[in-house]
Amino acid sequence: DIKDNLYKKGWATDKQESRFSQTANYYRHSKSKFKLPDIPMTLEEASNFISYIIPKWLEYKASVR
Repeated sequence: DIKDNLYKKGWATDKQESRFSQTANYYRHSKSKFKLPDIPMTLEEASNFISYIIPKWLEYKASVR
């Protein structure tokens, strides 16, 4: 839904976004298709990451109307 990457919007670093995506894809899909990052994001870190991003996304959605 967000046309730019999260780091381009200043909501996360490229490393955070990549680490979140790689960890999620590893556990969500076939583990043979995706490599777990060197430092996987913990469930607590992922929860905090999403808790930070969702309000930013909602503000963004409210402003593009």
